[in-house]
Amino acid sequence: MGSTNGTFYNDCRISSTLIAPGGEIRMGETVLKVVALGQKDFPESVGAGSG
Repeated sequence: MGSTNGTFYNDCRISSTLIAPGGEIRMGETVLKVVALGQKDFPESVGAGSG
């Protein structure tokens, strides 16, 4: 995203990652929470990418 402050997924700085339902993405003071709209199988946990 080119942020000088960094982009964070569940409090881990990332450059890219897969986002599971319930995950939170933080960009500066903005926090986005991922909500699933339909039934789908997702992994229990998704590891954060290096950042």
